[in-house]
Amino acid sequence: MDDDWLITTEVPIKHYLKNPSDRAIYLYDYGDSWEMSVNLEKILPKTKNTTYPVYLDGKLAAPPEDCGSIPGYYQCIEVFEAADELEKRPDTEENEELRERLDWLGDWNPYMFDPKRIHFESPRDRFIMALE
Repeated sequence: MDDDWLITTEVPIKHYLKNPSDRAIYLYDYGDSWEMSVNLEKILPKTKNTTYPVYLDGKLAAPPEDCGSIPGYYQCIEVFEAADELEKRPDTEENEELRERLDWLGDWNPYMFDPKRIHFESPRDRFIMALE
């Protein structure tokens, strides 16, 4: 990563990602340090009657909010995968914590990806909310 960080909600990403193969590291949630690599693959022409941004593709469900960064996300997947077996395990403190995590996850399924559930919020509004 370069040392020239940019924290902004005012400059469109198109000012930084201009050519196919341009990329940036996006840091989301400074507390948990989620880092995403954003790669510009190609630029498509605008389509009439389309609201942007548009989500084109993906896999796996987004991590649950406040799951504890990458290690917490992996634990959520492990708990989800062990759900049936977890009920058969003895009552230990560790198993009780895993059961609580499973209850907290609710109907979250890491393998269910639904682009219709993608919701784009105003970056500026989110930034202001984070400062409150």
